[in-house]
Amino acid sequence: MTPPRARVEAAGWGTAMAAGLAVDLAGFGPDDVAGWLPDVAVGWTFLAGAILIRRRVPGDRLALLLGLTGITWFLGSLDPGLTFVHRGPLVHLLFAYPAGRVGGVGRAVVPAAYVVAILPGAWGSEPATIGLAAGLLAAAVLHRDAARGPMRRARQQAAVVSAVVLLILVASATARLVFTQGDADGVTLVAYEVCLVAAALAATRGVVRGTWRRTPVTDLVVQLGGDRSGAVRDALARELGDPSLQV
Repeated sequence: MTPPRARVEAAGWGTAMAAGLAVDLAGFGPDDVAGWLPDVAVGWTFLAGAILIRRRVPGDRLALLLGLTGITWFLGSLDPGLTFVHRGPLVHLLFAYPAGRVGGVGRAVVPAAYVVAILPGAWGSEPATIGLAAGLLAAAVLHRDAARGPMRRARQQAAVVSAVVLLILVASATARLVFTQGDADGVTLVAYEVCLVAAALAATRGVVRGTWRRTPVTDLVVQLGGDRSGAVRDALARELGDPSLQV
């Protein structure tokens, strides 16, 4: 992507931030700060991450997924039937991190995630939510295990974020089954929003810093200098993220 196109896209994300704020203020009312502020914080964090990545790493593909997640998040304020649409691009983001491409098990999971996100009642059902979360967590672990080297370390980070978000979804669904009057809805929603903000920040930081692209060669050399020869294979396997490594 050329710099002019990147600037145009960043301007589009900025416009989406303003539109999201307007939608939430209209939906919650300006006086309901506890209602609209956390909602805006989630959408704005994803959109701000997209803008930052476009400025620092103009050609990176994850900016689009961050921005799309932020936009679809605000759709829930327009229509309750669109509340779960953001989980399609969110799953895409987690399985595309860090290189922006989806491979392996993700090629089946991501399209299915978009379909489930727009199906009426799929994520709205407590038993279905628990089942979907368990399936996604298993897929995230398989996705991580299929990688090697720096990519494996990056996917490990994505798997941890996925696990936290999915566990919150399971806890929320379980709480709704136990507290049928909705007494726990406020707490679980805040926990989910906090997890989403953390996920957006982690993805943005990982892309901008690009630490996954750099192998820790210097640290490895220093470590091996103090290791006995029998530990060389273990140290290399640990740094390369390949437990099956043979030396």
